Amino acid sequence: MAQAPQPDSLLAGIDIQNEIAAGELDFDRVLDLVCSWARELTAADCASIQLIEDGIRVQAASCGVPPGTQASIAAVAIRDAGSIAGTLKVEAAEVGRLTAGHFKALELLAGVIAARRPLPSGA
Repeated sequence: MAQAPQPDSLLAGIDIQNEIAAGELDFDRVLDLVCSWARELTAADCASIQLIEDGIRVQAASCGVPPGTQASIAAVAIRDAGSIAGTLKVEAAEVGRLTAGHFKALELLAGVIAARRPLPSGA
């Protein structure tokens, strides 16, 4: 069964959201924070963010160590203006660790990325 986040990690997440909302972070720092928070919130072994840049998928952020055997994977789309701009993914070695609640949390975090994603040059 999935472990619930501890109160300290929930408070850290709120601090991260406040820091992101204040607009004082560059986009790379936002990606690093969201990636770390996704891993911590889901108790996953690793998390990664891939973005599509000029039609090519690139690794934008990652944290943790991928499990030797991938028993649970949760991935959500990062949407921007109706199109897919990337993915946020977590991986866990424990079978059944990732729940529907984790998917919902990842969707919310993907929304944070989309909201802070810089506009393409010329836009």
